[in-house]
Amino acid sequence: MLFIYLLCRNNKEFYFGQSINSVQEQSNGHRNNFDEGTFKKSALAFHIWDAHREKFSDKLNNFTVGVVRSTLPQMLDRAEDFFVTKTDADLVGMNRYKVLA
Repeated sequence: MLFIYLLCRNNKEFYFGQSINSVQEQSNGHRNNFDEGTFKKSALAFHIWDAHREKFSDKLNNFTVGVVRSTLPQMLDRAEDFFVTKTDADLVGMNRYKVLA
């Protein structure tokens, strides 16, 4: 399933992402990169390391993940941009991190 997801913390910080993986695979991918050696492989882990290091060991315990919309492969970018624009998401937050492959 291709989907757009919302990740939020205390309803104040939120991030829209996209994935071609299942929700479980996507969550596990973020969770598995909460390590000093691999945090740059996950935008979420990178953000927590950079901005909230005291919460880094909590991994995803401070976050809620939900699927916003499933979509066609060619619509992933457009759908993600729609929600970022519609909600006026802070692009300076987690959306600014570029992950390493």
